[in-house]
Amino acid sequence: MNFEEYKKFMEERRNKEEREAIRVVDEILKYHIDYRWTEYDRDDVEFYPHFVFNGEKERIEMDLLMVLKHSNKRYERKIGVEFKETAMEKVLAQACLRKNYVDYMYIATRNIELNYKHILIMSFFGIGWVIWEEGFAKMIFPAKYTSTESVFEELINTALRLKLKEKGEKISDLMKLDKFMEMEK
Repeated sequence: MNFEEYKKFMEERRNKEEREAIRVVDEILKYHIDYRWTEYDRDDVEFYPHFVFNGEKERIEMDLLMVLKHSNKRYERKIGVEFKETAMEKVLAQACLRKNYVDYMYIATRNIELNYKHILIMSFFGIGWVIWEEGFAKMIFPAKYTSTESVFEELINTALRLKLKEKGEKISDLMKLDKFMEMEK
């Protein structure tokens, strides 16, 4: 369905947490289409609300799947959105599971306080966050087009670099101590 059909669908069949879905979608499309030098067009976006598909082991429903069409099918992008009012643990679990099936994954919640664990999970999985209140929506940070494997690999490489640096400093200190001991002889 197109954007107008999606708006009509939301008027008739939306869930409570989706009451600002149109504003949330507008924020996401601003970021992915309006503010970028892309060949995507808002008129070519396809909307699939309450999209159901079969995952690896279970049947999965995504609150919203948007497909950004492109003249070259290779550049077509899928954007997933999960809506919740305040259930951050639940929406993050859903988003992490669904991230494997889309190019960009967003959560849309009320303007709630997050803890560091939530932020770390969103950063690790590249999940974007849009907040909404009555008559308002704002993107807090965008989703990233990255695979979990590359993020995981980057975290491991950073940890290894820090560990090697730490070991290198200890070796350097030991070498200085050896030189000092030789000078004392």
